[in-house]
Amino acid sequence: MRIADVLACKSGAVITIAPNAQVVTAISALAENNIGAVPVCGADEVMVGILSERDVVRELMTRGRSFLDLKINDVMTTNVFTCSPEDDTSYAMEVMQANRFRHIPVVENGRPIAMISTRDLMGAVLEETVEQRRTLAVAYEMMR
Repeated sequence: MRIADVLACKSGAVITIAPNAQVVTAISALAENNIGAVPVCGADEVMVGILSERDVVRELMTRGRSFLDLKINDVMTTNVFTCSPEDDTSYAMEVMQANRFRHIPVVENGRPIAMISTRDLMGAVLEETVEQRRTLAVAYEMMR
């Protein structure tokens, strides 16, 4: 299964934030949109980083309340793993598992077009597995 197949079941535009915005603005975006990570994009909409809930918690504990007033480009992760719509879902799951994160941006031409979560991937894999089971059950019945 490809990432594009998973995206077919998702709706809505990807939420992004500018690198010069304050961290508190990113936290508001995470909370208001019920998302776990937000791509950070420059004026050209090309992704330059990402900020996740885990980043926020870690930085808040390290820096304290003053962290909320910092700019996102001071705290964002810049070495971002991404995938494309043509990638296989197993690639995305392997990258996410190996690097211990729950969200991966889907990009085209450096611009994020969606975010995929482990929940999205597990749902797609489960659906595919159920369908394969149904097909095998029909084939079994035909062979009897």
